Amino acid sequence: MTTEIEIVNRALGRIGEALLTSLSDSNERARLARLELVTSKQYILRRANWNFATRWVELAVECDNCDKNPSFDYTYQVPNDCVLVQAVKHPSRDATVTTVYDTGLRNVDRYEVNGIYVSCNINPALIRYTKDVDLGQWSIDATEALSWHLAASLCNAFSRSAETRQFCELKYQEAYNVAQNTDAKEGTHDRFQTDNRLTGTRVAGHRVGW
Repeated sequence: MTTEIEIVNRALGRIGEALLTSLSDSNERARLARLELVTSKQYILRRANWNFATRWVELAVECDNCDKNPSFDYTYQVPNDCVLVQAVKHPSRDATVTTVYDTGLRNVDRYEVNGIYVSCNINPALIRYTKDVDLGQWSIDATEALSWHLAASLCNAFSRSAETRQFCELKYQEAYNVAQNTDAKEGTHDRFQTDNRLTGTRVAGHRVGW
């Protein structure tokens, strides 16, 4: 299982920096590594609909204490671990977001994300989203891409040459392409199992997908 310190040290080694013994150290090198790791991880998770990080969640109750989007009928709070909303649909098997639903006049595939809220014309709403999963759940190819992206980011933090950064960026793009292609071969989104049924931010119950 890949750990954060392994990714950081892999990145540091690629730019000729001394390795860290712990990310919890109070020195400046560890602090910079922690910050850049979070940024790189979020960046890569948002770049694609990764199988290893994709989850389905039914948002059971409309958000009561949030600003309503006037362009839509319903507003929900997304899960706390949501990095990217990939799609929204009705939980019924025979009513997907790509069909005309309910009134026969409204196309329900439209939605909009505003911060921690998603607005749509579906009630109840089922969203497919990218979860902020720990590195132990990442694919090997994705962690390789992450380490190269982190290496490129650390070049600025540790004053490495532009040539070193460009090399790391090139290797990142190559690794990302491999990870993306491999991920695409490992299944489809035709059938999923829902993680949790949410009421606001409270987790309650379990739902099987279609």
